Amino acid sequence: MPVTDQAFVTLATNDVYSQGALNVGQCLRRHGTSRQIVALITPHVSNSVRAALACVFHQVKEVDVLRSSEHVHLNMMGRPELGVTLTKLHCWTLTQYSKCVFLDSDTLVLCNVDELFEREELSAAPDPGWPDCFNSGVFVFRPSLETHDRLLHWVGEHGSFDGGDQGILNSFFSDWATRDITRHLPFIYNLSTSTVYSYLPAFQQYGQEAKIIHFLGAVKPWHYKYNQQTGDVFLEDGSPPNPHFGKFLNQWWVEHCTYVVPLLEIEEREESGQVHDKDQVESGEVNLKEDPQHKSHKDHLSQHSDEAFTPTTQNEMRKYPEDTPPVDESGISEWTQDPTSNEYGGVSGSGVLCSSSGESAELPAPIPDLTVDLKSREEDLEHKKMWEEGRADYMGKDAFDNIKKKLDRFLNAVINAASGNPECHLPKSKYRLGYVLRRKAIGGPNVNPRIMEPLRTLRPCLCALRSCVLAMLLLVSSGDKAAGRGKYTRPNFVLMMVDDLGIGDVGCYGNDTIRTPNIDKLAQEGVKLTQHIAAAPLCTPSRAAFMTGRYALRSGLGSTGRVQVILFLGGSGGLPPSEITFAKLLQKQGYSTGLVGKWHLGVNCESRNDHCHHPNQHGFDYFYGLPFTNFNDCKPGEGKDVLVDLQVALWELSLLVGLAVLTLACARAAGLLEVSLKVIALLAALCLLGLAVWYVPFELLRTWNCIVMRNQEVVEQPVNLGTLTDRLISEAERFVERNQHKPFLLFLSLAHVHTPLFTSKNFVGKSKHGLYGDNVEEVDWMIGRMVNVVEKLGLDEKTLMYFTSDHGGHIEDGDTRGQKGGWNGIYRGGKAMGGWEGGIRVPGVFRWRGRLPAGRVIDEPTSLMDVYPTLVRLAGGELPEDRVLDGHDLMPLLEGRVQRSEHEFMFHYCGMYLNAVRWHPPDSDSIFKAHLFTPNFTPEGAGGCYHTKVCMCHRGFVTYHDPPLLFDLARDPSESRPLSPGTEPRYSEVLRRIGEAVERHRETLAPGPNQLSWGNILWKPWLQPCCGTFPFCSCSEANTTTGHAS
Repeated sequence: MPVTDQAFVTLATNDVYSQGALNVGQCLRRHGTSRQIVALITPHVSNSVRAALACVFHQVKEVDVLRSSEHVHLNMMGRPELGVTLTKLHCWTLTQYSKCVFLDSDTLVLCNVDELFEREELSAAPDPGWPDCFNSGVFVFRPSLETHDRLLHWVGEHGSFDGGDQGILNSFFSDWATRDITRHLPFIYNLSTSTVYSYLPAFQQYGQEAKIIHFLGAVKPWHYKYNQQTGDVFLEDGSPPNPHFGKFLNQWWVEHCTYVVPLLEIEEREESGQVHDKDQVESGEVNLKEDPQHKSHKDHLSQHSDEAFTPTTQNEMRKYPEDTPPVDESGISEWTQDPTSNEYGGVSGSGVLCSSSGESAELPAPIPDLTVDLKSREEDLEHKKMWEEGRADYMGKDAFDNIKKKLDRFLNAVINAASGNPECHLPKSKYRLGYVLRRKAIGGPNVNPRIMEPLRTLRPCLCALRSCVLAMLLLVSSGDKAAGRGKYTRPNFVLMMVDDLGIGDVGCYGNDTIRTPNIDKLAQEGVKLTQHIAAAPLCTPSRAAFMTGRYALRSGLGSTGRVQVILFLGGSGGLPPSEITFAKLLQKQGYSTGLVGKWHLGVNCESRNDHCHHPNQHGFDYFYGLPFTNFNDCKPGEGKDVLVDLQVALWELSLLVGLAVLTLACARAAGLLEVSLKVIALLAALCLLGLAVWYVPFELLRTWNCIVMRNQEVVEQPVNLGTLTDRLISEAERFVERNQHKPFLLFLSLAHVHTPLFTSKNFVGKSKHGLYGDNVEEVDWMIGRMVNVVEKLGLDEKTLMYFTSDHGGHIEDGDTRGQKGGWNGIYRGGKAMGGWEGGIRVPGVFRWRGRLPAGRVIDEPTSLMDVYPTLVRLAGGELPEDRVLDGHDLMPLLEGRVQRSEHEFMFHYCGMYLNAVRWHPPDSDSIFKAHLFTPNFTPEGAGGCYHTKVCMCHRGFVTYHDPPLLFDLARDPSESRPLSPGTEPRYSEVLRRIGEAVERHRETLAPGPNQLSWGNILWKPWLQPCCGTFPFCSCSEANTTTGHAS
């Protein structure tokens, strides 16, 4: 089954090295890889070669050339041409993929090597010349713009000890040799052809199992001649290579002649229609000769490019044609367009289409990046319908700037084709209209006058049409600007979520004793939502719904039992890799994405390093924070949180069994009982097992769960809460500063105000409400820090800022020292209480200066799930169509273009169980809510589940209501006066309409595997993230090197 979020990547810096890249791509396809295949190319690769690459690779991406200035080090190796290999660092920008394997273009893949994707970054084979360094010809990595930026910064500060990419990567990933042996690839994945392996028995034993051959050194396979009649490979002087090298060379040439040459010939014939002269045959030898017209460039040819040989058929010889670009001293062809020509330079022709002649029918032909991304007819009709209905996507693909660019490119293509005007260039090999007009109608350099003359006559009309249409668009744009639309580019996003904050804890929502001036100012300058609803009243399901725009049970994160959240970092449950988060979609739109703070959606599935649930796998280029959460076990002296009753039962059982063993042993010793030693030993073993099951996972919870990670590296274990606040906010500020010149998404997920409460010294004792009030005021200070950094950088008119909480306050959390949980204002219930309003109604503030009206208050029902489509649409992305989304785009409501929410019905879950349903009738201001069951408060009437600390959702802990309890929140927001047929004339109709909505909703449900089953949530030692050697996991960030792991 294809895996679309992982890819093999290679690099071609010029046409010569593209020969090797084509070989790599065809080998991967021939051996049945299930991964994507990507080629990075530089501007020096000609159009015809790009076209050939496009027929083999799923994506062909052009990148800038990065050159090394370390000439002394390059000369020391005698390899000056390697200075261009720094371009390889661009592979970390392929952030649409979660994991990649890089293969140099001078490698030969002998079999399927998809198993490499089971390795982690940075996995590579030792270099034969110095095994404490890895060879960078084959390596496993995780694309990340953060890593890319740090690598470039490293290059600027430290340079490369060998002048090339291998020196930089070994310095950057400096712990490769000592940290984790699983990141050492066997030599069979990078077997050097130029190395003499002196341990002959080992070479004979394992060399035959080679999977990837690497042609290290200055002389590459394409520098040799190849006789297809005899299968011989030899140098220019006729001498053969050494036998060991020759065997692999022959394999390379066979692959090349069989799978690459036909593709190149198709491109050549399709362009020129010419057949090679038979006089070029020389004894069946294949030889790419230097073109006579390039004799003047002889001095510029690299010693590794001037003998570049490529095969064709048995009876033909191929050579670079007259328009072959010269090659500079770095081995990169200086390719430019001839302004007098109708074609773009390159190897014999220019084309963006694979042959339609049928000759390459057996070759897979993916849609590459170099072609226009043609939409299906259905999509086009749907897009047209949206325009006709006045629902154009003004902030996405239908933004004025995008329309203007598309129109400009389209008309320029026609004008350019009609006139051959060198001042009106087509972008390289991309726009098919101009290409077809040039190549088919005009006929390349041989212009057909019968076609050319009408096109020349048409040119002034086309230019006039272009000007008129652009003028009309400008007028439309002006009107849109007056209406508050059309002038904005894609915004940045700063999302700030507090943990367990009650809606009544914030000044702008009615609290007049806790000081929150920064949050209040954000609301004054933006839009405040008064009925902003979390999809669940607990951390894990609420955050899953927020990230995916879907109710949590669709992701398998709704529980049927007592455990409703992820309990152990060493468990296997979490947000499934199949889910598409808003971060993934923004990443595809070119956004730099970062998560700082709490995750609580799992880490691993099957092994300690697979990171299948990790933020990096869900679209975040950068992660720093708590992969789990903050809970009482993280702070010594605060008591326990996780399965306390189970811990007590295990402890008591162990004591009872231990006491029984001791009693039996004493009785046997005194001669009172005839008891077998085997029975006593078995009972003793049971006692020890019970103690181990209790002690290892539960007594060491602080070590297992309370850790800090930077991307996939554990940098602190256990966490130091005393310095965590400042580290989180500083990381968030640095992320914004690093990415200020490009669109970014920052999700600041605070660990406050979840217990145990930890507060910096500057805020201790500052509030009127003890530790909890101090915590809230510190949250406000952190929000102020984020607002300040955005404004200091001049990004406030380019940045949408959002403030919320994951669910309501935890009202049962407290002790003799006072209340530790939040206040939910007038709303009934709180955290973990299903559909009661206090557990799901949270603050919701949006600010976008110059775009959203200041001081606007919206009382309509909205959801945290609405953030998903809102962000994706603003970023110009497309919402996934293969799944149900439960959120709606908020921009029309926030801007005041509509007055009613799109949420007619909302469904409130407690675990997997539908707890309550909200209905906002279209023709009414009422907001009805029907409770199908409610939690049993303990003590009765206490308003919370104080005996269990959180309320449960399953039978025995709830009361079912038939008919449901019905409230009108517009008249009774505190849900204290249930409606009845006597007090509400529409009572029966309301319940009927809600029942019908429930049936329609259930038809859309297809819950995935239960991520919160006991099998998934229980602690597994082999999944436990650890710094150091398991189980001795301990480190502090001050003593952890993090410069290389970003």
